[in-house]
This record gives sequence, C-alpha cells and structure tokens, in this order.
Amino acid sequence: MQALKAAGIERVIECGPGKVLAGLNKRIDDSLPAVALVDEASLQAALNN
Repeated sequence: MQALKAAGIERVIECGPGKVLAGLNKRIDDSLPAVALVDEASLQAALNN
C-alpha cells in the first residue's frame, strides 16, 4: 500500500466478493481511501465519489 501511495495512487478499488483487501488497507494505512465493490450499490457509490 505504501508503494501504491508513493506512486501517486489516490484511491484503491477492490473488485469481487468480500472486503479483505480494503480491510487490510485500512489497517496498514487508513489515509489511502479504499472501497470494495461487492454489489451494484457499492459500484454506484464509488462512481459518484
């Protein structure tokens, strides 16, 4: 996650079932926003932000 942030990544989007990677990101560095796309509603929320 630190390498992604150093590379200029501003947001992490996890696609697929579950929220494992988004949860790990929050534990490692919660200053890098992460969202898990688990259904249509979460996809719409991510697209609107």
